[in-house]
Amino acid sequence: MKTQSRIDRESAFATGRGGWSIWKTLLASLAAATLVAVALGYGPMINSGDWWRICPSGHFTAMGWQPLQETYPLSAKGAVPSSVLALLVQIGLWLQLAWGSQVYWTPLVFIALCAMFLGGCLVAARACGTRADHWALASVILVGALYGFYFKSFYQEATTLALLPWFLGGLFALREGRPGLFVVVTCLMLGSKVENLFVIPIALAALALHAYPRKRTWLAVALLGIAATAGLSFLVQHGPDYRTPNDYNRYYSGIGWSSMGLEDAPPRTFDAMRRYAYARLPKSLGKPEAMPSRDAELMGTTYWMTGYDLSVLAAAGSPADKARFREIVDRGSLGNFLGYFARNPGALPGYLWAPLKLAVRFDYDLSYIRTEASRTAGAWSWLRAADEFVLARLGYLLLGAFAVALLAAARRRSLRGALLAGYFFLGAPLFCVLGDGYYEFEKHLTSLWFFAPLVVLLCVTDFHRGASRERGARPGR
Repeated sequence: MKTQSRIDRESAFATGRGGWSIWKTLLASLAAATLVAVALGYGPMINSGDWWRICPSGHFTAMGWQPLQETYPLSAKGAVPSSVLALLVQIGLWLQLAWGSQVYWTPLVFIALCAMFLGGCLVAARACGTRADHWALASVILVGALYGFYFKSFYQEATTLALLPWFLGGLFALREGRPGLFVVVTCLMLGSKVENLFVIPIALAALALHAYPRKRTWLAVALLGIAATAGLSFLVQHGPDYRTPNDYNRYYSGIGWSSMGLEDAPPRTFDAMRRYAYARLPKSLGKPEAMPSRDAELMGTTYWMTGYDLSVLAAAGSPADKARFREIVDRGSLGNFLGYFARNPGALPGYLWAPLKLAVRFDYDLSYIRTEASRTAGAWSWLRAADEFVLARLGYLLLGAFAVALLAAARRRSLRGALLAGYFFLGAPLFCVLGDGYYEFEKHLTSLWFFAPLVVLLCVTDFHRGASRERGARPGR
C-alpha cells in the first residue's frame, strides 16, 4: 500500500500544490526552447508540388522541387482558401498589403505557426493535472521538436502540428466539463488536412464519454459542427483534381505493391521503394507511349510517374483513349476497389498486413523533401543528427507506444481503451493506403502519428476526468 507521504506528494502534484508551478514553468520553457531550436536549426523544406493548394491564397507561386524562399513576388491571380493553412496565408497577405509590401514575406507564416504552437502549449500546461497529463504534453512538445521543420513550409501538416497542443488542452478542458475548446479545435483540425478525418471517431468517443448526459445540447451542437466541417473539408480538399490520383494509387499502388510483396523489400522510404518497384516492372511503364490494353500491366505503378503520363496521352488522344483512361482510373473507385477483394478474397490478408509492416519499418525522416537546403549545419548539426536518429526508428517507438496503450487498457480491464489503441495504431496505416495507396506513405502517415501521445493518454487514463478522480478513489470502469 502507498504510504501517507507518497499519497500527499501525488495529491500535491495533481492539484497544483508544491511542484505544479515548477512543472508548468519547465514545460513552457521546453516549448519555447523547442521553437528556438526549430528556428535556428532547420532550414526551409522543399515543395513537392503540394503547395499549389496553398500559395494561390497568398497571390504568389512557389516552384516545384525548390526550397521555400524568404519572399515571393505577388501576382494578381489568387484563390479562395481551401484549408486552415491557406486561410492563414491569406491573412498574411492582407497584413502585408496593409503595410504596402509588393512581395510575400514567408517568415510571417512561420512566426504565426510558432505562436500557435507555443500558445497551445501554455494553455495545455495550465490545464495539466496529473503526471500522465504532463508526460502527454512533453511528448507533444517532442513531436514539435522532431517535425518543427514543417513550420518552414506550406504543407498542410504544419497547421496540424501547430494545433496539436490546443487539441490536448481542449481534451483537458473537456474532462472538466468544458467542451467548447475541444470542439473548436477538432473542427480546425478537420479543416487543416483531409487525412485528419481519421481522428473523428476518437474525438466523438471523448465527447460522448465526457459530455453525455450532462451536456446533451453541447453534444448535439458538437456533432453537427464536426459533421459539417468534415463534409466541407472532404468536398473542398478532395475534389476532382485529387480524386483521379487517389483512385489510381489506391488500386495500382495499394493492391499492386502488396501483391508484389514489397513490405519485405530493403527500401525504407516511399521514394526508394517506388524505384525498387519500377525496376521490377517493364521499362515502358516509366514513360508510357500508349494506353495499356490490360489493367494488370499497371499493377505496381503510381499516378505521378505513370498515371499522369497516361492522362496526358488520353487528353491528346482519341475518344477511345479518353474512355480507356477513365476505365483505368475507375478501377480504384471505392466500389470497384472492394469488388476486387470480393473476387479475390485470398489477396485481402496480404493487403492488410503490408501497410502494418511498412509502418514499423519505414524511415519517417522525409529526406526526399528535405534536401541539403533544408538540413542543419554548423553549430546545429547535432539537432539534425538527433532528429535523423529518432525518425529512422520512429516506427519501432510507435510499436512500443501501442504496447503501452494495450497494457494500460488491460490493467484497467478497459475494452474501450483496447479498441481505441487498436483503431489508431492498426487503423492509421490502413487508412492511408486506402486513401492514396502507398504514394508518399510515410508523409501521409506522419500527420496521423502526431496524435499518438493523446491516444496513449486516453488509454492510460481510460477517458476518465483526470485529476479530480485520480486524487480520490480508484476510478470506476
